[in-house]
Amino acid sequence: MSIAFRTPGNYTCNSCQIVLPTADVQRIHMKTDWHRYNLKRRVAGLTPVESVIFQSKVALQQRQDAFNATQDEFGFYVHKKTTSGRRQPTKKDAKRQRRRDSGAGRRADRRALSPAGSVASRVSEFSLGTVNSGVDSEYTLDDLVSDRADSEFEFASTTEVSDTDDSDGYSTEEEEEVVLTNCFYCGAVYDDEEANVAHMSSYHGLFIPEKEYLTDLSGLLQYLGDTLILHKECLRCGFVGKNTESIRQHIRSKGHCVIPYETRPERQLIEKFYTFDEDDLTTVKILPSGIELPDGRVLGSRSFSKYYKQSFPRRDREVGEGEQTMTLMVADRKAEFAAVARPVIETRREKVSLRQIRKQNNLAHFRDPLN
Repeated sequence: MSIAFRTPGNYTCNSCQIVLPTADVQRIHMKTDWHRYNLKRRVAGLTPVESVIFQSKVALQQRQDAFNATQDEFGFYVHKKTTSGRRQPTKKDAKRQRRRDSGAGRRADRRALSPAGSVASRVSEFSLGTVNSGVDSEYTLDDLVSDRADSEFEFASTTEVSDTDDSDGYSTEEEEEVVLTNCFYCGAVYDDEEANVAHMSSYHGLFIPEKEYLTDLSGLLQYLGDTLILHKECLRCGFVGKNTESIRQHIRSKGHCVIPYETRPERQLIEKFYTFDEDDLTTVKILPSGIELPDGRVLGSRSFSKYYKQSFPRRDREVGEGEQTMTLMVADRKAEFAAVARPVIETRREKVSLRQIRKQNNLAHFRDPLN
Protein backbone atom coordinates (compact mmCIF):
# COMPACT_ATOMS: atom_id res chain seq x y z
CA MET A 1 0.00 0.00 0.00
CA SER A 2 1.45 3.30 -1.10
CA ILE A 3 1.26 6.25 1.24
CA ALA A 4 0.42 9.61 -0.35
CA PHE A 5 2.05 12.55 1.39
CA ARG A 6 0.34 15.90 1.21
CA THR A 7 2.58 18.66 -0.03
CA PRO A 8 2.74 21.88 2.00
CA GLY A 9 0.12 24.39 0.97
CA ASN A 10 -2.44 21.86 -0.33
CA TYR A 11 -5.53 21.10 1.75
CA THR A 12 -8.06 18.48 0.67
CA CYS A 13 -11.79 18.07 1.22
CA ASN A 14 -12.69 14.40 1.62
CA SER A 15 -16.41 14.98 1.04
CA CYS A 16 -16.06 16.97 -2.21
CA GLN A 17 -12.78 15.33 -3.33
CA ILE A 18 -11.03 18.58 -4.19
CA VAL A 19 -7.71 20.22 -3.27
CA LEU A 20 -7.67 23.68 -1.70
CA PRO A 21 -4.61 25.95 -1.70
CA THR A 22 -4.76 27.50 1.79
CA ALA A 23 -6.28 26.80 5.17
CA ASP A 24 -8.45 29.94 4.95
CA VAL A 25 -9.97 28.78 1.69
CA GLN A 26 -10.59 25.36 3.23
CA ARG A 27 -12.40 26.88 6.21
CA ILE A 28 -14.57 29.01 3.93
CA HIS A 29 -15.30 26.00 1.73
CA MET A 30 -16.48 24.01 4.75
CA LYS A 31 -19.27 26.60 5.24
CA THR A 32 -20.68 26.37 1.71
CA ASP A 33 -23.92 24.59 0.84
CA TRP A 34 -22.10 22.42 -1.69
CA HIS A 35 -19.84 20.98 1.01
CA ARG A 36 -22.79 20.36 3.35
CA TYR A 37 -24.66 18.58 0.57
CA ASN A 38 -21.72 16.29 -0.22
CA LEU A 39 -21.17 15.68 3.49
CA LYS A 40 -24.73 14.37 3.83
CA ARG A 41 -24.25 12.21 0.75
CA ARG A 42 -21.05 10.81 2.23
CA VAL A 43 -22.87 9.88 5.46
CA ALA A 44 -25.57 8.17 3.39
CA GLY A 45 -22.93 6.22 1.46
CA LEU A 46 -23.37 8.10 -1.85
CA THR A 47 -20.76 9.54 -4.16
CA PRO A 48 -20.17 13.32 -4.16
CA VAL A 49 -21.50 15.57 -6.92
CA GLU A 50 -19.64 18.28 -8.77
CA SER A 51 -20.33 21.93 -8.17
CA VAL A 52 -21.93 22.39 -11.61
CA ILE A 53 -24.46 19.64 -10.94
CA PHE A 54 -25.15 21.04 -7.48
CA GLN A 55 -25.75 24.53 -8.86
CA SER A 56 -28.14 23.13 -11.48
CA LYS A 57 -30.07 21.30 -8.75
CA VAL A 58 -30.31 24.49 -6.69
CA ALA A 59 -31.48 26.52 -9.69
CA LEU A 60 -34.10 23.90 -10.58
CA GLN A 61 -35.42 23.84 -7.02
CA GLN A 62 -35.59 27.64 -6.91
CA ARG A 63 -37.57 27.74 -10.15
CA GLN A 64 -39.96 25.09 -8.82
CA ASP A 65 -40.45 27.02 -5.57
CA ALA A 66 -41.11 30.23 -7.48
CA PHE A 67 -43.63 28.42 -9.70
CA ASN A 68 -45.45 26.92 -6.70
CA ALA A 69 -45.52 30.31 -4.97
CA THR A 70 -47.50 31.82 -7.86
CA GLN A 71 -50.21 29.13 -7.82
CA ASP A 72 -52.69 27.96 -5.24
CA GLU A 73 -53.74 24.38 -4.55
CA PHE A 74 -56.21 24.50 -7.47
CA GLY A 75 -53.62 25.69 -10.02
CA PHE A 76 -54.88 29.28 -10.29
CA TYR A 77 -52.55 32.25 -10.41
CA VAL A 78 -52.15 34.06 -7.09
CA HIS A 79 -51.96 37.83 -7.36
CA LYS A 80 -49.31 39.16 -5.02
CA LYS A 81 -50.02 42.25 -3.00
CA THR A 82 -48.54 45.33 -4.61
CA THR A 83 -48.82 47.44 -1.46
CA SER A 84 -46.95 46.51 1.68
CA GLY A 85 -48.18 49.32 3.88
CA ARG A 86 -45.14 51.47 3.10
CA ARG A 87 -45.22 54.92 1.57
CA GLN A 88 -44.31 55.47 -2.05
CA PRO A 89 -40.64 56.44 -2.62
CA THR A 90 -40.05 60.10 -3.41
CA LYS A 91 -37.36 61.83 -5.46
CA LYS A 92 -35.37 62.44 -2.32
CA ASP A 93 -35.44 58.71 -1.51
CA ALA A 94 -34.29 57.85 -5.04
CA LYS A 95 -31.43 60.34 -4.80
CA ARG A 96 -30.38 58.92 -1.43
CA GLN A 97 -30.48 55.38 -2.86
CA ARG A 98 -28.29 56.36 -5.84
CA ARG A 99 -25.78 57.95 -3.47
CA ARG A 100 -25.77 54.78 -1.36
CA ASP A 101 -25.26 52.58 -4.44
CA SER A 102 -22.36 54.69 -5.68
CA GLY A 103 -20.70 54.45 -2.25
CA ALA A 104 -21.15 50.67 -2.28
CA GLY A 105 -19.53 50.52 -5.73
CA ARG A 106 -16.48 52.45 -4.54
CA ARG A 107 -16.12 50.17 -1.52
CA ALA A 108 -16.33 47.14 -3.82
CA ASP A 109 -13.51 48.55 -5.98
CA ARG A 110 -11.31 49.09 -2.93
CA ARG A 111 -12.12 45.59 -1.71
CA ALA A 112 -11.09 44.14 -5.08
CA LEU A 113 -7.65 45.71 -4.72
CA SER A 114 -7.15 44.30 -1.21
CA PRO A 115 -5.33 40.96 -0.56
CA ALA A 116 -8.58 39.37 0.58
CA GLY A 117 -9.84 39.49 -3.01
CA SER A 118 -7.47 36.74 -4.08
CA VAL A 119 -8.82 34.48 -1.35
CA ALA A 120 -12.39 35.18 -2.45
CA SER A 121 -11.55 34.42 -6.08
CA ARG A 122 -9.96 31.14 -5.11
CA VAL A 123 -12.99 30.26 -3.00
CA SER A 124 -15.29 30.90 -5.96
CA GLU A 125 -13.02 28.82 -8.19
CA PHE A 126 -12.97 25.82 -5.88
CA SER A 127 -16.55 26.06 -4.57
CA LEU A 128 -18.46 26.90 -7.75
CA GLY A 129 -16.30 25.78 -10.64
CA THR A 130 -13.41 23.52 -11.43
CA VAL A 131 -12.21 20.46 -9.57
CA ASN A 132 -8.44 20.16 -9.38
CA SER A 133 -7.19 17.15 -11.24
CA GLY A 134 -4.31 16.78 -8.79
CA VAL A 135 -6.53 15.19 -6.20
CA ASP A 136 -5.55 11.72 -7.40
CA SER A 137 -1.90 12.35 -6.64
CA GLU A 138 -2.47 14.20 -3.40
CA TYR A 139 -5.26 12.09 -1.93
CA THR A 140 -5.31 8.46 -3.02
CA LEU A 141 -8.27 6.13 -3.39
CA ASP A 142 -7.04 4.02 -0.48
CA ASP A 143 -7.38 7.01 1.82
CA LEU A 144 -10.94 7.56 0.67
CA VAL A 145 -11.80 3.89 1.25
CA SER A 146 -10.24 3.97 4.72
CA ASP A 147 -12.14 7.15 5.64
CA ARG A 148 -15.40 5.66 4.45
CA ALA A 149 -14.73 2.44 6.37
CA ASP A 150 -14.07 4.47 9.51
CA SER A 151 -17.30 6.42 9.07
CA GLU A 152 -19.28 3.20 8.49
CA PHE A 153 -17.72 1.68 11.61
CA GLU A 154 -18.65 4.74 13.67
CA PHE A 155 -22.20 4.68 12.29
CA ALA A 156 -22.55 0.95 12.99
CA SER A 157 -21.22 1.32 16.53
CA THR A 158 -23.60 4.21 17.17
CA THR A 159 -26.52 2.16 15.86
CA GLU A 160 -25.58 -0.78 18.09
CA VAL A 161 -25.37 1.48 21.13
CA SER A 162 -28.76 3.02 20.36
CA ASP A 163 -30.30 -0.44 19.88
CA THR A 164 -28.83 -1.53 23.20
CA ASP A 165 -30.23 1.52 24.93
CA ASP A 166 -33.65 0.88 23.44
CA SER A 167 -33.55 -2.73 24.56
CA ASP A 168 -32.63 -1.70 28.10
CA GLY A 169 -35.15 1.18 28.37
CA TYR A 170 -38.91 1.36 28.54
CA SER A 171 -39.39 1.46 24.74
CA THR A 172 -39.30 -2.35 24.40
CA GLU A 173 -43.03 -2.49 23.80
CA GLU A 174 -44.03 -4.52 20.76
CA GLU A 175 -45.14 -2.79 17.60
CA GLU A 176 -48.83 -2.14 17.93
CA GLU A 177 -51.31 -3.28 15.33
CA VAL A 178 -53.57 -0.76 13.67
CA VAL A 179 -57.22 -1.78 14.05
CA LEU A 180 -59.51 0.30 11.86
CA THR A 181 -62.52 -0.26 14.13
CA ASN A 182 -60.74 1.21 17.17
CA CYS A 183 -60.57 4.93 17.89
CA PHE A 184 -57.11 6.34 17.17
CA TYR A 185 -57.45 9.05 19.84
CA CYS A 186 -58.85 7.21 22.87
CA GLY A 187 -58.77 3.49 21.98
CA ALA A 188 -62.55 2.92 22.05
CA VAL A 189 -63.63 -0.30 20.30
CA TYR A 190 -66.50 -0.39 17.77
CA ASP A 191 -68.04 -2.97 15.47
CA ASP A 192 -67.41 -1.34 12.10
CA GLU A 193 -65.49 1.52 10.52
CA GLU A 194 -68.52 3.78 10.07
CA ALA A 195 -69.28 3.69 13.80
CA ASN A 196 -65.63 4.44 14.56
CA VAL A 197 -65.66 7.44 12.19
CA ALA A 198 -68.92 8.70 13.73
CA HIS A 199 -67.35 8.45 17.21
CA MET A 200 -64.18 10.31 16.20
CA SER A 201 -66.26 13.01 14.50
CA SER A 202 -68.66 13.60 17.42
CA TYR A 203 -66.33 13.13 20.41
CA HIS A 204 -62.97 14.29 19.02
CA GLY A 205 -64.06 16.71 16.29
CA LEU A 206 -62.50 14.80 13.38
CA PHE A 207 -63.63 16.23 10.04
CA ILE A 208 -63.15 14.23 6.85
CA PRO A 209 -62.86 16.69 3.95
CA GLU A 210 -64.73 16.13 0.67
CA LYS A 211 -66.56 13.14 2.10
CA GLU A 212 -68.90 12.88 -0.89
CA TYR A 213 -65.88 12.11 -3.12
CA LEU A 214 -64.22 9.68 -0.68
CA THR A 215 -64.02 6.21 -2.25
CA ASP A 216 -61.46 4.44 -0.04
CA LEU A 217 -62.44 4.97 3.60
CA SER A 218 -60.39 1.98 4.76
CA GLY A 219 -57.29 3.35 3.07
CA LEU A 220 -57.75 6.76 4.68
CA LEU A 221 -58.20 5.18 8.11
CA GLN A 222 -55.14 2.98 7.53
CA TYR A 223 -53.12 6.11 6.66
CA LEU A 224 -54.28 7.82 9.87
CA GLY A 225 -53.56 4.72 11.95
CA ASP A 226 -50.07 4.23 10.52
CA THR A 227 -49.19 7.87 11.17
CA LEU A 228 -50.62 8.09 14.69
CA ILE A 229 -50.23 4.57 16.11
CA LEU A 230 -47.14 3.21 14.35
CA HIS A 231 -45.09 6.36 13.66
CA LYS A 232 -46.59 8.27 16.65
CA GLU A 233 -46.57 11.50 14.65
CA CYS A 234 -49.07 14.35 14.77
CA LEU A 235 -50.49 15.23 11.36
CA ARG A 236 -51.08 18.87 12.31
CA CYS A 237 -47.75 19.98 13.81
CA GLY A 238 -45.36 17.04 13.25
CA PHE A 239 -44.88 16.27 16.96
CA VAL A 240 -43.47 12.77 17.59
CA GLY A 241 -44.42 11.07 20.85
CA LYS A 242 -42.48 8.49 22.82
CA ASN A 243 -45.39 6.07 22.91
CA THR A 244 -49.02 5.81 21.88
CA GLU A 245 -50.38 7.38 25.05
CA SER A 246 -48.12 10.43 24.74
CA ILE A 247 -49.16 11.16 21.14
CA ARG A 248 -52.82 10.69 22.06
CA GLN A 249 -52.51 13.06 25.00
CA HIS A 250 -50.80 15.64 22.79
CA ILE A 251 -53.48 15.45 20.10
CA ARG A 252 -56.38 15.70 22.57
CA SER A 253 -54.84 18.56 24.57
CA LYS A 254 -53.85 20.60 21.51
CA GLY A 255 -57.03 19.90 19.57
CA HIS A 256 -55.10 18.40 16.64
CA CYS A 257 -57.68 15.72 15.81
CA VAL A 258 -57.80 16.91 12.22
CA ILE A 259 -56.82 15.86 8.71
CA PRO A 260 -54.82 18.73 7.15
CA TYR A 261 -56.43 19.69 3.85
CA GLU A 262 -55.49 23.33 3.24
CA THR A 263 -52.32 23.43 1.14
CA ARG A 264 -51.45 21.54 -2.03
CA PRO A 265 -48.91 19.15 -0.39
CA GLU A 266 -51.48 18.26 2.28
CA ARG A 267 -54.07 17.48 -0.40
CA GLN A 268 -51.60 15.36 -2.36
CA LEU A 269 -51.00 13.11 0.67
CA ILE A 270 -54.61 11.87 0.70
CA GLU A 271 -55.74 12.45 -2.88
CA LYS A 272 -55.31 8.74 -3.71
CA PHE A 273 -58.27 7.95 -1.45
CA TYR A 274 -60.60 10.25 -3.42
CA THR A 275 -62.12 10.11 -6.89
CA PHE A 276 -63.13 13.39 -8.47
CA ASP A 277 -65.17 12.69 -11.61
CA GLU A 278 -65.17 15.26 -14.38
CA ASP A 279 -68.91 14.75 -14.83
CA ASP A 280 -69.50 16.44 -11.48
CA LEU A 281 -67.73 19.57 -12.64
CA THR A 282 -69.87 22.48 -13.81
CA THR A 283 -69.12 24.03 -17.18
CA VAL A 284 -69.09 27.81 -17.41
CA LYS A 285 -68.76 30.06 -20.43
CA ILE A 286 -65.94 32.57 -20.41
CA LEU A 287 -67.03 35.73 -22.23
CA PRO A 288 -65.03 38.90 -22.94
CA SER A 289 -67.28 40.76 -20.52
CA GLY A 290 -67.27 38.12 -17.76
CA ILE A 291 -68.22 34.53 -16.93
CA GLU A 292 -71.68 33.10 -17.61
CA LEU A 293 -72.85 30.63 -14.97
CA PRO A 294 -75.07 27.62 -15.77
CA ASP A 295 -78.13 29.31 -14.20
CA GLY A 296 -77.84 32.26 -16.59
CA ARG A 297 -76.21 34.78 -14.30
CA VAL A 298 -73.11 36.61 -15.50
CA LEU A 299 -70.11 37.53 -13.37
CA GLY A 300 -68.86 40.80 -14.76
CA SER A 301 -65.20 41.49 -15.41
CA ARG A 302 -63.36 44.00 -13.27
CA SER A 303 -62.40 45.95 -16.37
CA PHE A 304 -66.07 46.99 -16.71
CA SER A 305 -66.57 47.88 -13.05
CA LYS A 306 -66.85 51.61 -13.79
CA TYR A 307 -69.85 50.91 -16.00
CA TYR A 308 -71.51 48.63 -13.45
CA LYS A 309 -71.28 51.35 -10.79
CA GLN A 310 -73.22 53.90 -12.88
CA SER A 311 -76.69 54.90 -11.65
CA PHE A 312 -79.12 56.15 -14.30
CA PRO A 313 -82.37 58.03 -13.50
CA ARG A 314 -85.62 56.11 -13.76
CA ARG A 315 -87.47 56.50 -17.02
CA ASP A 316 -91.21 57.19 -17.28
CA ARG A 317 -93.09 53.98 -17.52
CA GLU A 318 -96.67 52.83 -17.52
CA VAL A 319 -98.05 52.01 -14.10
CA GLY A 320 -100.39 49.06 -13.83
CA GLU A 321 -103.82 49.15 -12.23
CA GLY A 322 -102.71 47.16 -9.20
CA GLU A 323 -99.72 49.43 -8.59
CA GLN A 324 -101.95 52.53 -8.88
CA THR A 325 -104.35 51.10 -6.30
CA MET A 326 -101.48 50.39 -3.90
CA THR A 327 -100.14 53.94 -4.36
CA LEU A 328 -103.55 55.46 -3.60
CA MET A 329 -103.94 53.30 -0.50
CA VAL A 330 -100.57 54.44 0.83
CA ALA A 331 -101.44 58.09 0.14
CA ASP A 332 -104.80 57.73 1.94
CA ARG A 333 -103.11 56.20 4.97
CA LYS A 334 -100.65 59.09 5.12
CA ALA A 335 -103.50 61.62 4.92
CA GLU A 336 -105.42 59.86 7.69
CA PHE A 337 -102.38 59.85 9.93
CA ALA A 338 -101.81 63.57 9.32
CA ALA A 339 -105.46 64.37 10.15
CA VAL A 340 -105.33 62.43 13.40
CA ALA A 341 -101.91 63.69 14.48
CA ARG A 342 -102.50 67.39 13.74
CA PRO A 343 -104.69 68.12 16.87
CA VAL A 344 -102.27 66.28 19.10
CA ILE A 345 -99.35 68.31 17.77
CA GLU A 346 -101.23 71.61 18.22
CA THR A 347 -102.12 70.73 21.84
CA ARG A 348 -98.48 69.98 22.63
CA ARG A 349 -97.39 73.30 21.14
CA GLU A 350 -99.92 75.21 23.30
CA LYS A 351 -98.71 73.49 26.45
CA VAL A 352 -95.13 74.35 25.63
CA SER A 353 -95.97 78.04 25.07
CA LEU A 354 -97.94 78.26 28.36
CA ARG A 355 -95.01 76.71 30.23
CA GLN A 356 -92.63 79.27 28.78
CA ILE A 357 -94.95 82.19 29.74
CA ARG A 358 -95.25 80.91 33.31
CA LYS A 359 -91.49 80.74 33.66
CA GLN A 360 -91.16 84.31 32.47
CA ASN A 361 -93.61 85.62 35.17
CA ASN A 362 -92.07 83.56 37.96
CA LEU A 363 -89.64 86.21 39.32
CA ALA A 364 -87.68 85.97 42.56
CA HIS A 365 -88.44 89.61 43.62
CA PHE A 366 -91.49 91.82 42.99
CA ARG A 367 -91.03 94.75 40.65
CA ASP A 368 -93.69 97.41 40.27
CA PRO A 369 -94.25 97.90 36.55
CA LEU A 370 -95.54 101.50 37.15
CA ASN A 371 -92.30 102.73 38.63
